Amino acid sequence: MESESIIEETEVPVSPLYRPGDVAMATLLGSPIAGAIVIGMNSARLGRPLERWITLALTALGMAILTGVLWNVSYSASGTLALLAIAVMYKLEQALHGKALAQHKRRGGAHPSTWKAAGIGVLCLLSVGILAGAAMVVGQMAWDSLEFPPNDVVYFAGDATEEDARVLAGVLTEYEWFGGPGEEAYIERSEGHSTVSLFFAGDFDASGTVGWCRQLGYALVDAGLGPPLTIEICDEYGVVRN
Repeated sequence: MESESIIEETEVPVSPLYRPGDVAMATLLGSPIAGAIVIGMNSARLGRPLERWITLALTALGMAILTGVLWNVSYSASGTLALLAIAVMYKLEQALHGKALAQHKRRGGAHPSTWKAAGIGVLCLLSVGILAGAAMVVGQMAWDSLEFPPNDVVYFAGDATEEDARVLAGVLTEYEWFGGPGEEAYIERSEGHSTVSLFFAGDFDASGTVGWCRQLGYALVDAGLGPPLTIEICDEYGVVRN
Protein backbone atom coordinates (compact mmCIF):
# COMPACT_ATOMS: atom_id res chain seq x y z
CA MET A 1 0.00 0.00 0.00
CA GLU A 2 2.85 2.35 0.81
CA SER A 3 4.61 1.70 -2.49
CA GLU A 4 1.31 2.22 -4.33
CA SER A 5 0.85 5.57 -2.58
CA ILE A 6 4.35 6.62 -3.60
CA ILE A 7 3.65 5.70 -7.23
CA GLU A 8 0.39 7.64 -7.22
CA GLU A 9 2.03 10.69 -5.66
CA THR A 10 4.76 10.79 -8.28
CA GLU A 11 2.05 10.95 -10.95
CA VAL A 12 0.75 14.25 -9.57
CA PRO A 13 2.50 17.08 -11.47
CA VAL A 14 3.69 20.45 -10.32
CA SER A 15 1.87 22.04 -13.29
CA PRO A 16 -1.57 23.52 -12.52
CA LEU A 17 -4.51 21.22 -13.16
CA TYR A 18 -7.95 22.23 -14.36
CA ARG A 19 -10.87 21.30 -12.12
CA PRO A 20 -14.11 19.56 -13.22
CA GLY A 21 -15.90 22.90 -12.96
CA ASP A 22 -13.46 24.34 -15.48
CA VAL A 23 -14.28 21.50 -17.85
CA ALA A 24 -17.98 22.22 -17.41
CA MET A 25 -17.39 25.93 -18.14
CA ALA A 26 -15.47 25.16 -21.33
CA THR A 27 -18.19 22.74 -22.43
CA LEU A 28 -20.93 25.27 -21.72
CA LEU A 29 -19.26 27.95 -23.82
CA GLY A 30 -17.64 25.90 -26.54
CA SER A 31 -19.29 22.45 -26.86
CA PRO A 32 -17.99 19.10 -25.56
CA ILE A 33 -14.97 19.49 -27.84
CA ALA A 34 -13.79 22.42 -25.70
CA GLY A 35 -14.35 20.34 -22.57
CA ALA A 36 -12.32 17.51 -24.09
CA ILE A 37 -9.47 19.92 -24.88
CA VAL A 38 -9.34 20.98 -21.21
CA ILE A 39 -9.45 17.34 -20.07
CA GLY A 40 -6.69 16.57 -22.57
CA MET A 41 -4.52 19.33 -21.13
CA ASN A 42 -4.79 17.68 -17.72
CA SER A 43 -4.00 14.30 -19.26
CA ALA A 44 -0.88 15.74 -20.88
CA ARG A 45 0.26 17.31 -17.59
CA LEU A 46 -0.26 13.95 -15.90
CA GLY A 47 1.93 12.28 -18.50
CA ARG A 48 -0.90 10.41 -20.23
CA PRO A 49 -0.67 11.43 -23.91
CA LEU A 50 -2.61 8.39 -25.17
CA GLU A 51 -5.49 9.18 -22.82
CA ARG A 52 -5.49 12.74 -24.18
CA TRP A 53 -5.97 11.68 -27.80
CA ILE A 54 -8.46 8.93 -26.99
CA THR A 55 -10.57 11.46 -25.06
CA LEU A 56 -10.52 13.91 -27.95
CA ALA A 57 -11.34 11.21 -30.53
CA LEU A 58 -14.24 9.73 -28.55
CA THR A 59 -15.62 13.19 -27.76
CA ALA A 60 -15.50 14.13 -31.45
CA LEU A 61 -17.41 10.93 -32.27
CA GLY A 62 -19.94 11.65 -29.53
CA MET A 63 -20.28 15.23 -30.76
CA ALA A 64 -21.09 13.99 -34.26
CA ILE A 65 -23.79 11.71 -32.87
CA LEU A 66 -25.16 14.47 -30.63
CA THR A 67 -25.32 16.86 -33.58
CA GLY A 68 -27.35 14.33 -35.54
CA VAL A 69 -29.75 13.91 -32.61
CA LEU A 70 -30.10 17.67 -32.07
CA TRP A 71 -30.93 18.07 -35.75
CA ASN A 72 -34.05 15.99 -35.30
CA VAL A 73 -35.43 16.93 -31.89
CA SER A 74 -37.41 19.85 -30.53
CA TYR A 75 -35.65 22.91 -29.16
CA SER A 76 -36.78 22.13 -25.60
CA ALA A 77 -35.19 18.70 -25.87
CA SER A 78 -32.01 20.17 -27.33
CA GLY A 79 -31.55 22.27 -24.18
CA THR A 80 -31.84 19.15 -22.04
CA LEU A 81 -29.27 17.34 -24.19
CA ALA A 82 -26.88 20.29 -23.92
CA LEU A 83 -27.10 20.17 -20.11
CA LEU A 84 -26.58 16.41 -20.24
CA ALA A 85 -23.41 16.93 -22.32
CA ILE A 86 -22.05 19.35 -19.71
CA ALA A 87 -22.76 16.85 -16.93
CA VAL A 88 -21.10 14.02 -18.88
CA MET A 89 -17.91 16.03 -19.45
CA TYR A 90 -17.85 17.06 -15.77
CA LYS A 91 -18.16 13.42 -14.66
CA LEU A 92 -15.58 12.29 -17.22
CA GLU A 93 -13.00 14.66 -15.76
CA GLN A 94 -13.79 13.38 -12.28
CA ALA A 95 -13.47 9.77 -13.41
CA LEU A 96 -10.18 10.26 -15.24
CA HIS A 97 -8.40 12.67 -12.93
CA GLY A 98 -10.33 12.76 -9.64
CA LYS A 99 -7.64 10.93 -7.66
CA ALA A 100 -4.82 13.00 -9.15
CA LEU A 101 -6.73 16.22 -8.45
CA ALA A 102 -7.27 15.19 -4.82
CA GLN A 103 -3.55 14.50 -4.39
CA HIS A 104 -2.75 17.75 -6.16
CA LYS A 105 -4.98 19.62 -3.71
CA ARG A 106 -3.37 17.94 -0.66
CA ARG A 107 0.03 19.05 -1.91
CA GLY A 108 -1.20 22.63 -2.32
CA GLY A 109 -1.06 22.42 -6.12
CA ALA A 110 -2.28 25.36 -8.16
CA HIS A 111 -5.19 25.48 -10.59
CA PRO A 112 -5.45 27.60 -13.74
CA SER A 113 -7.95 30.42 -13.72
CA THR A 114 -11.47 29.43 -14.73
CA TRP A 115 -11.25 32.32 -17.18
CA LYS A 116 -8.65 30.33 -19.12
CA ALA A 117 -11.09 27.45 -19.47
CA ALA A 118 -13.76 29.93 -20.50
CA GLY A 119 -11.37 31.38 -23.09
CA ILE A 120 -10.74 27.90 -24.49
CA GLY A 121 -14.49 27.44 -24.76
CA VAL A 122 -15.01 30.74 -26.58
CA LEU A 123 -12.13 30.07 -28.99
CA CYS A 124 -13.51 26.61 -29.70
CA LEU A 125 -16.97 28.06 -30.31
CA LEU A 126 -15.54 30.63 -32.74
CA SER A 127 -13.59 27.91 -34.55
CA VAL A 128 -16.67 25.69 -34.88
CA GLY A 129 -18.69 28.68 -36.09
CA ILE A 130 -16.08 29.56 -38.72
CA LEU A 131 -15.92 25.95 -39.94
CA ALA A 132 -19.72 25.67 -40.04
CA GLY A 133 -19.97 28.95 -41.93
CA ALA A 134 -17.35 27.82 -44.43
CA ALA A 135 -19.17 24.52 -44.91
CA MET A 136 -22.43 26.38 -45.55
CA VAL A 137 -20.75 28.64 -48.11
CA VAL A 138 -19.19 25.68 -49.91
CA GLY A 139 -22.52 23.84 -49.82
CA GLN A 140 -24.35 26.88 -51.14
CA MET A 141 -21.93 27.06 -54.07
CA ALA A 142 -23.30 23.71 -55.27
CA TRP A 143 -26.70 25.33 -55.84
CA ASP A 144 -27.68 27.52 -58.78
CA SER A 145 -30.39 30.10 -58.26
CA LEU A 146 -33.08 32.04 -60.08
CA GLU A 147 -34.64 35.23 -58.74
CA PHE A 148 -38.30 35.97 -59.24
CA PRO A 149 -39.34 39.58 -58.62
CA PRO A 150 -39.93 41.15 -56.31
CA ASN A 151 -38.01 39.15 -53.68
CA ASP A 152 -38.35 35.40 -54.22
CA VAL A 153 -35.58 32.92 -55.05
CA VAL A 154 -35.50 29.29 -56.16
CA TYR A 155 -32.29 27.32 -55.65
CA PHE A 156 -31.78 24.19 -57.72
CA ALA A 157 -29.13 21.47 -57.70
CA GLY A 158 -28.37 17.94 -58.86
CA ASP A 159 -30.29 17.01 -61.99
CA ALA A 160 -32.81 19.82 -61.44
CA THR A 161 -32.79 22.36 -64.27
CA GLU A 162 -33.56 26.03 -64.65
CA GLU A 163 -36.88 25.02 -66.19
CA ASP A 164 -37.68 22.97 -63.08
CA ALA A 165 -36.98 26.07 -61.00
CA ARG A 166 -39.36 28.12 -63.13
CA VAL A 167 -42.08 25.48 -62.85
CA LEU A 168 -41.68 25.40 -59.08
CA ALA A 169 -41.83 29.20 -58.88
CA GLY A 170 -44.99 29.23 -60.99
CA VAL A 171 -46.81 26.76 -58.76
CA LEU A 172 -45.62 28.52 -55.60
CA THR A 173 -46.94 31.79 -57.00
CA GLU A 174 -50.33 30.17 -57.67
CA TYR A 175 -50.36 28.97 -54.06
CA GLU A 176 -49.40 32.48 -52.89
CA TRP A 177 -46.14 31.28 -51.35
CA PHE A 178 -44.25 33.51 -53.75
CA GLY A 179 -45.20 37.11 -54.45
CA GLY A 180 -45.04 38.38 -50.87
CA PRO A 181 -42.23 39.86 -48.76
CA GLY A 182 -39.73 37.34 -50.07
CA GLU A 183 -39.36 33.56 -49.76
CA GLU A 184 -36.84 30.89 -50.73
CA ALA A 185 -37.47 27.43 -52.11
CA TYR A 186 -35.08 24.62 -52.97
CA ILE A 187 -35.44 21.85 -55.51
CA GLU A 188 -33.04 18.97 -56.02
CA ARG A 189 -33.42 16.06 -58.42
CA SER A 190 -31.49 12.80 -58.36
CA GLU A 191 -32.24 9.68 -60.39
CA GLY A 192 -35.65 11.06 -61.30
CA HIS A 193 -36.66 11.80 -57.68
CA SER A 194 -37.44 15.45 -56.98
CA THR A 195 -37.12 16.96 -53.49
CA VAL A 196 -38.59 20.39 -52.73
CA SER A 197 -37.68 22.14 -49.48
CA LEU A 198 -39.74 24.99 -48.01
CA PHE A 199 -38.97 27.02 -44.89
CA PHE A 200 -41.53 28.01 -42.26
CA ALA A 201 -40.49 30.60 -39.66
CA GLY A 202 -41.72 30.39 -36.08
CA ASP A 203 -44.45 28.09 -34.81
CA PHE A 204 -46.84 26.65 -37.34
CA ASP A 205 -49.81 24.33 -37.38
CA ALA A 206 -48.19 21.02 -38.30
CA SER A 207 -51.41 19.37 -39.53
CA GLY A 208 -52.44 22.41 -41.56
CA THR A 209 -48.97 22.80 -43.04
CA VAL A 210 -48.77 19.12 -44.00
CA GLY A 211 -52.18 19.31 -45.66
CA TRP A 212 -51.18 22.44 -47.59
CA CYS A 213 -47.92 20.81 -48.71
CA ARG A 214 -49.78 17.69 -49.81
CA GLN A 215 -52.01 19.77 -52.09
CA LEU A 216 -48.93 21.63 -53.33
CA GLY A 217 -47.30 18.29 -54.09
CA TYR A 218 -50.24 17.22 -56.26
CA ALA A 219 -49.96 20.49 -58.19
CA LEU A 220 -46.19 20.07 -58.66
CA VAL A 221 -46.63 16.51 -59.95
CA ASP A 222 -49.28 17.74 -62.40
CA ALA A 223 -46.78 20.38 -63.51
CA GLY A 224 -44.16 17.72 -64.29
CA LEU A 225 -41.95 17.66 -61.19
CA GLY A 226 -42.74 14.09 -60.29
CA PRO A 227 -43.58 11.48 -59.28
CA PRO A 228 -41.68 10.56 -57.22
CA LEU A 229 -41.66 13.83 -55.28
CA THR A 230 -40.81 14.67 -51.68
CA ILE A 231 -41.65 17.97 -49.98
CA GLU A 232 -39.53 18.79 -46.93
CA ILE A 233 -41.06 21.10 -44.31
CA CYS A 234 -38.14 22.93 -42.70
CA ASP A 235 -37.90 25.47 -39.91
CA GLU A 236 -35.94 28.70 -40.24
CA TYR A 237 -32.75 26.87 -39.27
CA GLY A 238 -33.07 24.30 -42.04
CA VAL A 239 -34.11 21.44 -39.77
CA VAL A 240 -36.54 19.11 -41.54
CA ARG A 241 -39.66 18.80 -39.39
CA ASN A 242 -41.83 16.39 -41.42
